[in-house]
Parts: sequence; structure tokens; C-alpha cells
Amino acid sequence: MKKMIKPLALVILVLITAAGAYAKDRDLYANAPKDVRERISAADKLIEQKQYLSANGALGADDSEYIILKRTELFTNYFVMSMMHQMFSLKNLEEGEDLQKLRYEVSYGSSDMSFATIFWNPMDVISSYAEENGMSPALQLATAHYYYDTLNRYGDQWLESVQDMITKVNENFEASYEAGFYDYRYLNEYAEFLMNCRDDRGACELYEKAVTLVTNDARTWFNYGATLLNTNQTDKAITAIKKAIQYKDPVPEYHLDAYLILIDAYRKKNDTKNAEKTIQSAKKEFPDSALPLVYEGDGYIRDDKVEKATESFKKAYALESTNQTLKSIIDSYFGRRYIDEAIAFCLDTVESQSDPENRSMLWYMAFQLQYAKGDRESAEVSITKAEECLAEATDADYARKTFKEIRDSFNF
Repeated sequence: MKKMIKPLALVILVLITAAGAYAKDRDLYANAPKDVRERISAADKLIEQKQYLSANGALGADDSEYIILKRTELFTNYFVMSMMHQMFSLKNLEEGEDLQKLRYEVSYGSSDMSFATIFWNPMDVISSYAEENGMSPALQLATAHYYYDTLNRYGDQWLESVQDMITKVNENFEASYEAGFYDYRYLNEYAEFLMNCRDDRGACELYEKAVTLVTNDARTWFNYGATLLNTNQTDKAITAIKKAIQYKDPVPEYHLDAYLILIDAYRKKNDTKNAEKTIQSAKKEFPDSALPLVYEGDGYIRDDKVEKATESFKKAYALESTNQTLKSIIDSYFGRRYIDEAIAFCLDTVESQSDPENRSMLWYMAFQLQYAKGDRESAEVSITKAEECLAEATDADYARKTFKEIRDSFNF
């Protein structure tokens, strides 16, 4: 595994891999003493039952590197409340109780706070154990996971700098990986970290290994395909992304993303025929989503079929009249310098919108395009209309303040 030369700014991603057991996965605890494996097995059963406080009790004392790793996993994954990730509150959930909902309630002070709070600093525990017994791959993996989790949750609001945490994540993941101490979940976590640090080649190596351990996880195939595409291995990327579609991520948005990245991959090869086929498949599977229609319109724009593109864009915006949909449409027009057509789209569409916020955004987009074109007279009309619509949606003072700032930023 190639070392990163320098730490890079982290782009936070949601952890994409479930922490379940897989038939072909490696057992991190296979070499642990029998009594340690029994304690970990008991804790895992309680975790499955959402009895997190009891699971901590089942682990017993921190008398093994394996117990420290498992307890680090337990505290970081299943806490109700964490204070600087050095004090953790655990709870045995009742039937129907949801951990994420409980965290939300606690963060807003609406819970009865009936759970145990335990002071447990993983780095102190790891350092103390390593001082007596030596550092090990299990402790390095625990360290890497802990710092990555802390980095994701706290960013620059923690006790150490982001750069220091990134370095510790990288060094400890690399050490445990080179020692052969990893499983499917941690391969994914390490790969996610490298992706966030823009080390696509390193991440690609890990995902390639991960899909041999567990062959039917859609999201791992997706990320493998993304790293292959980013490293210009387009044919292999297409194969991987097709696997992601085949195994169908249970989250519809992620499943749709697989279709969209496959379209991007075909377009990278200038394979218009297969890109179009994939768009049609996505439209069929996601008839209520705007994105396949936006991609369809963008394909027409690329072929200079502007009227057909506008038809697709209007259907997309009718399905999802959001700022993001509008921005994607305008970006497509603007990218091919179809500025007049983009303006026409905004002005034609605004009449069909009953929501004053949508009308305001359409007028505002028209203003930006007219301003870029140098048509100040039309731009003045559009920004005035945008302000009027925002005043209708909110209030006049807010609208005036907002558009004064916009005018100042454009020196208009």
C-alpha cells in the first residue's frame, strides 16, 4: 500500500458498510484465547439484541488486545451520547426503541437520560496496554478506527488537529493492513478514508480485495467502480458498477447512483449507445425521479439536440421542482454555452410554478444568466421579479436584505 505523502483535507462520507457477519469474511478474533473469544461472542449476541450496556459488561476487563478492539467498536458504534469521545453513554434498548432517534432526542435534551455513562478513553487504554505488552495489529486497528470515527464526528472541534488525526488514521490502518489484520468491514473503512483523502489508487486496491471477501455487497462494488473510474480503468469500472446494479443497494438513492455513474462511465468511453440504454433503464426503474431525465437531457445537449434536451429538462423539473434539479439543468445548458436556451427554460418554467420560492429561484437563475450575457436591462427585470417572489414567500424585509446582498456581490 502506497503511503500518502501528506495529509489532505477530509471529505466526510457516511460509513457505507454494515457491521454484520459475512460467510466469506475473515475472523479478526480467530487467534484470541478461548475465554476471550467466548466473551466477544457473548457481547456480539447482546449487540444483535440491542443490549449495548449488557454487551459492555459481557466483555469484562480490558485484559486483551482483542477485547480493547471490540470495546472500541462497541463504544463508537452504539453510544447514545458521547462527550469528546472519551465518555460514552450506553443503553439496553427497549422493544421498538431506535438508537439514531434516541441520539437525536438526547442531543435536544428531550430524553429522560436514563442510561449509564462510562469514562473510557480508548487511547489511554491502548497506550497503557501497549506499554506493558507491546503494540499489536489489533491495537493499531482499534487506533485507526477510533481516530477515523472521531474525525468524522468532530472534525476540527476535537482535542487534536485534523491533520494529526489524519496521520494517525493512515499510519495505523496501513500497519494493521500490512500485518494482514483486517476484515471486510475494516477494508471498507480504510478504503473510505483513502477515498476521502483523494488516494483513489490506494482505495482501489482495498476495494478489489474487499469484493473477494464479500461478493454481493452493492455499495462496495459501487465504490470499487468509482475508484476504478477515477483512476481511468474505465472497462473494469463498468464491470464493477454493473455488479452494484445487479446486487441492488437497499437504499433507492444509492441504487439510482449506480445507474448514474454507469452512464458517466459509458460517456467517458464515448459509448453513447450504452449510455442511452442505461438512461432508459434508470427511467423505467425510477419513474418518479428527476435525475434520469436530467441525464437524458444532458445527453441531448451533448449531441446539440437542444429542443429534445429542453423537453427532458421540463419533465425533470416537473417531477422534482428543487433548487438542485434546476442547478443541474442550468449547468448542462451553460456547459455547452446554450445561454439563451437556459434563460428561455427559466422564463418558460416560471409561469407554471405556483410556489413563490420556486418562482424566485427561476427568476434568480435567469438574472445570473442574463448578467453573464451582459444583458443588464433584462437582468434588472429578473432580479426585481426574484425579490418580489421571495417577499411573497417570506417577508419584504428579508427579501430586500437578501437581494441587496446579491446585488452587492454582483456589483449590480
